[in-house]
Amino acid sequence: MPEAKSPTKKYTQLVSTAMELFSKYGIRRVSIEEICKTSSVSKVTFYKYFSNKEDLAFTLIEKMLHDGEEKYRTIMNEDIPFAEKIERFIAFKLEYGKTLSKEFYLDWISYSPKVQQLISGWSRRIQLEFLTMLEDAQKKGFIRKSVSISFISYFLNKMNEIVRDPVLLDKYADTYTLTRDLTSFFFYGIMEKEE
Repeated sequence: MPEAKSPTKKYTQLVSTAMELFSKYGIRRVSIEEICKTSSVSKVTFYKYFSNKEDLAFTLIEKMLHDGEEKYRTIMNEDIPFAEKIERFIAFKLEYGKTLSKEFYLDWISYSPKVQQLISGWSRRIQLEFLTMLEDAQKKGFIRKSVSISFISYFLNKMNEIVRDPVLLDKYADTYTLTRDLTSFFFYGIMEKEE
């Protein structure tokens, strides 16, 4: 993909407009023409930066994953109690979930093989990091010792399958509520009860 060495104003306009439109309507429903018209950038300029819409979607999703990972690490590296880290992480996930439409969520989990490969690789890597953090938290008594990390790993993989289940998705009007339910169920199901 051709990309500017440093983001130009037009590149930034294209990316921010695409993010706004994709978040609201999903990737499939938004055309390159609509992105260009809304951002006041020509199609010639669009193709200067991106080969096609898939290339743009890949760039946006890659940025979203990177930004989310950075926020996760910032929270987990704070010098605060473990329970507070989890509270902040949940609040971040929920706030982020408010910005994404159900259409965008459905598109990004099934948009293209290239995007799927990006998400799968990122998920495996971040899950390993997350499980290592949970093992450490369990050793320190923040997570019940009666719940094995192997089970948590298995459950996380099942959660990834669950969020793609059309039957479950049909029960939710938006991704915020689904994210809230899954996140709360997962974290509060493994947290050690305070005395």
